[in-house]
Amino acid sequence: TRRSHGSTGAWHGSVRIADNAGPGGRVASGMAHPHCPLLPGFATLAVLAALLVPLLPARAHALEAAVSLLEVDVPAGDRAAVGIVFDLPPGTHIYWRNPGEAGLPPSVEVQAEGFTLDDDSPLFFPPPVAFDFAGVRSFGYADTATLVVRLRRAGDAEPLTEPAGVTLEVDYLICDDMRCVPARATLRGRLVPAEAGGATMSPAVRDVLAAANPPAPVRATQAVQARRLPDGSLAAEVRLPADAEAVGFFPHDADALAELRETDGHAFRGVAEVTHLGDGRWQISAPDLLPEVAGAATFTGGVVAFDHGGARRQVAVLIGSPAD
Repeated sequence: TRRSHGSTGAWHGSVRIADNAGPGGRVASGMAHPHCPLLPGFATLAVLAALLVPLLPARAHALEAAVSLLEVDVPAGDRAAVGIVFDLPPGTHIYWRNPGEAGLPPSVEVQAEGFTLDDDSPLFFPPPVAFDFAGVRSFGYADTATLVVRLRRAGDAEPLTEPAGVTLEVDYLICDDMRCVPARATLRGRLVPAEAGGATMSPAVRDVLAAANPPAPVRATQAVQARRLPDGSLAAEVRLPADAEAVGFFPHDADALAELRETDGHAFRGVAEVTHLGDGRWQISAPDLLPEVAGAATFTGGVVAFDHGGARRQVAVLIGSPAD
């Protein structure tokens, strides 16, 4: 049994795997929110929620999403991918891997016969949107969202030759404009061995992953160098479709940046302005996009998410220090 989720800290949301689950498994532990210290894990939220229940209106107990598996029978070889669909009540949202200034991303505990979480990239979070309420900005999803859990065959397990059971315990924090409530969903399905030369994931899961990619010829990963604007701000330019809409920059936390490069990165904690310069050129700018470190180079990164072709898409962006 292993649990995977983003970290709980503000502007901290990468998936981190830690050997602290005890016998039989490993757990991805989060970080405490700097403005509201939390013990690691979903249990703390449950305790806090229990303490707050007498203060909340009765309708708070009904704040819950419909959570389901995208497909019960999932083709699998050495690797498999399972889609988790959140259908959210109107006016509610859940969180991205980096929840922003408040919130907690979903976490998933998996029990699968002969399979474990894929260390390389156990959870795929689709492109997020931003929420602003009472001066607090958070990142996540409204209406519906599909997370993908990636599995791999355990090192000592035999190749899959017959259907194997899989159980997912999904913990998530769901919020509206009045309150936040922790919730849990238990999902059960099967991993079905693929035919020789067949696909290693269901078509529906593959469609979810493909929909998040930018359309050609836009590159899915872009490394750019920041430049200094006349007002002293730093800016970086990325390429997106010229007709992209609802464009936003969503920063990675320090742990996610460390996974991308061996050198230390700068976790941007502000709000970046995204401007269309024309001809598919988009500018990310902020006064504190990168720190001023004399004689030292650093970088930051995240995703630029946007609407295009009826889908929410994203590009991964790495931004290096300016040349000056």
